[in-house]
Amino acid sequence: MARAWPGAILDDMDCKSTSPDRYRIRTGRAEDLDALRAKLDEAIRPALVEPGCRPLSGHDSACIVASVEAAFAQALRDRRQNVLVGELHGLACGFSIVDHSDPVPDLRWIVVLPEHVGGGLAQALMDAAVRLCPPNAPLSVVVSAGNRRAIHFFRRNHFVEKSAGSRLRSIVRMRRQPV
Repeated sequence: MARAWPGAILDDMDCKSTSPDRYRIRTGRAEDLDALRAKLDEAIRPALVEPGCRPLSGHDSACIVASVEAAFAQALRDRRQNVLVGELHGLACGFSIVDHSDPVPDLRWIVVLPEHVGGGLAQALMDAAVRLCPPNAPLSVVVSAGNRRAIHFFRRNHFVEKSAGSRLRSIVRMRRQPV
């Protein structure tokens, strides 16, 4: 089977011109987490804090980073999940996780280091994630409701909003139907 990634992580920085071709996408390895760890908090934080809201505490941020690290490590061990790493000039600059344990594959994470946001890496990771899915299979993702950049990115990639439940207003569940 394949491997997984939680919620999409992109921030609200201005878009640069994109060129997904400049990134190499490959299967993730344990040492990739070490290479990404120093900037993981900086990459994740903007996706979790809505503009105008109270910023995350250092403790909350550390807990979230620890959960992302655990998800990455667990996905490497789980045959039903795929970890994809994007690299430029041999350096890891982002990753995604795709979980195939349910009938509808789930995009668990797309994480792009801040200096690569808007450069096409998220698109390259998305394209690779879609190719891991069976032909004509949908793909689902959960996004923070305040992460407008990620929601726009997923809409551009043929995802549409699905109900996340009346009690879950802080997240948006989206599903991509085959194109």
